[in-house]
Amino acid sequence: MGQKIQTLIADTKQKFGLVEYDLLNYSLHHHVDIYGQTSYTIAMEWLSKFETGFDEEKNPERNAIIDIDFHSGRVVRVIFVGGVSNATYAPFINKSTDEIIDWIEKMTGYTYHEQFQLEFEEPGHLLFRECFNGIPISPSGYIKLKYHESGQLTTFIVHGQFPCKELIKENHFMLTTENRQSIIEQQLTFTTLPSNENKTMKSLYAIEEIFVAYSGDKTYPYEFTVQDKPDTPVHKILSWASPIGRPFVRKPIQFNKEITLEQATNCEPHPSTRLFTEQELVKCIEVTTNFLRQVYPQDSGKWILTTVHRHHHYIQAILKLVESNRFIFKRKLQLSIDDRTYEAINYLDNQLLLDAYDEYKAAGEVLISKEVALEKIKPYIQITPIYVFDKVQKQYILCELIDCHKAIDAESGEMLNLADV
Repeated sequence: MGQKIQTLIADTKQKFGLVEYDLLNYSLHHHVDIYGQTSYTIAMEWLSKFETGFDEEKNPERNAIIDIDFHSGRVVRVIFVGGVSNATYAPFINKSTDEIIDWIEKMTGYTYHEQFQLEFEEPGHLLFRECFNGIPISPSGYIKLKYHESGQLTTFIVHGQFPCKELIKENHFMLTTENRQSIIEQQLTFTTLPSNENKTMKSLYAIEEIFVAYSGDKTYPYEFTVQDKPDTPVHKILSWASPIGRPFVRKPIQFNKEITLEQATNCEPHPSTRLFTEQELVKCIEVTTNFLRQVYPQDSGKWILTTVHRHHHYIQAILKLVESNRFIFKRKLQLSIDDRTYEAINYLDNQLLLDAYDEYKAAGEVLISKEVALEKIKPYIQITPIYVFDKVQKQYILCELIDCHKAIDAESGEMLNLADV
């Protein structure tokens, strides 16, 4: 155990009043943020002296799990199992919400309203969302805080980037009404959803949410924006002339999430941060094509390799069908490739999940036009300002989130709540 680790452990014990706790174990980890930068944490597990024994299969109440940033010393996560604490540290006795927010600002270094804002509050529980000057951020982070009625901290989790103003791109534009209306028309899509109430399919018109830059010259699909992993676009249709006859043998995926003290001290980059070279992308395409030739030999030209990204010492290749139906859940493959040997190791296919809907009754005849549906749904469309992280510009761009929680039944014209379908 190095001096740095000893100091972090001692500081943690003092900061959180862990007099009645013994350090059970610790480990070092590294993570990649949406900026492609590596952060390092020390994860500690503390055993309450009130516990007479320890069972590795379950974590007893009162035990504490605490993660600290290895270099800055900032708190990443504090959890007292079962919401029960024997700590002497009780910072929330008779504290107001404003006083609790002051505590969070001191603990994190973030500024209220500028970088985080209150979303939910009840006695002993507060949830804050990441923002910039009160405007939400995507991908979204949060701060969760829970405390016992005796004032003891029981949960404190800080997740997200909470960007400073230097990462915010100034905006000098305003999205025009004409641009917005055109995009809304494009986003009103005809789709089929399963209704579990009577196991039938429903044909609906619904708004596919999207982020639109205030400049009006760029949009960000929702699904590619909310994810926080760095990915590399490929967008190549995979074709072949002949199958590969030998069967594909799956191998287990093995992650070694712990790192050494030397790696943390030297700020060794996470394997996931390494950019793909052109040669590596060619290899990914070749390996993925050969995998399809083995497992889906009749599907030449039917799959498109959309993106690849690194995950520890694996490459995750994401594939979607070139032609898809209007069903809301799309067919998808995820192939895991060893990034050292470029061997296909394992894969996930969501076809089994989709098969569960085969017994659902087919949707009825479509009687409502898109134009009629658009007029009906317009009053319920929500326009929300939001800062979206642009992975190319490495800045947050002010956008509008166009969304709607309503849908129009394409058979009856009835207005529906999407959450109820």
